[in-house]
Amino acid sequence: MQKVNLTTRLVKNQQQRRTNINNINDRSAVGLRGLLRSLGSMGAVGSDMQLAGRAVQNQANQQRTGAGQTYAQNQKANRHHVGSV
Repeated sequence: MQKVNLTTRLVKNQQQRRTNINNINDRSAVGLRGLLRSLGSMGAVGSDMQLAGRAVQNQANQQRTGAGQTYAQNQKANRHHVGSV
């Protein structure tokens, strides 16, 4: 019973990590498109657009790192919980 419960928890945690990363990617893409439109309407040049892209990418990378850390903490907690039962 515990093994099934652990397996279920681990799979759900993996699914949640993938969902979180997909959401980060989606929000980053939408945000970048909006930012580029705004910059373009203000007459921004290519280097401004590249800088905006790097800024959005850096932010998304930080968020993906956070999602990975949460995943790792959850995996550890799930394994610890089963070991202490």
